[in-house]
Amino acid sequence: MGKYDDIIDMPRPEPGRHRKLSTGKRAELFASFDALTGLDDKVSEAGRLTDARMESSEEREMRIDGVLNLLLARISEQPEVRVVYFVPDRRKEGGSYVFHEGTLRRIDEVMRVLCFTDGTEIDIGSIYDIAIPGT
Repeated sequence: MGKYDDIIDMPRPEPGRHRKLSTGKRAELFASFDALTGLDDKVSEAGRLTDARMESSEEREMRIDGVLNLLLARISEQPEVRVVYFVPDRRKEGGSYVFHEGTLRRIDEVMRVLCFTDGTEIDIGSIYDIAIPGT
């Protein structure tokens, strides 16, 4: 016979003066005792994944330059453009690749930016891939 065999199957004692709190109420009661303020934010930030910026080959750079030159020649037509570009993360190393498709309004050659009719501006140096649909 084990040491606690006489009490192992007994029900948990209930307090007589007040009723049992629900799980939600107990969580609410102890929520203010977060010992490590900001820990949740740091844990979620550490768990957020970023991509490393991929190195672009010389062949890819030449193809991007060719498409940009074609766009400069057709800028008055406001062509449709598909772009994949890298956006650096503001908080940690790396970033993410973003796809944008839209109507190109102009190319700012001084600031090296593609300006779209929807207000999106993309730095030419961050372009990983660019295409004109239908060509």
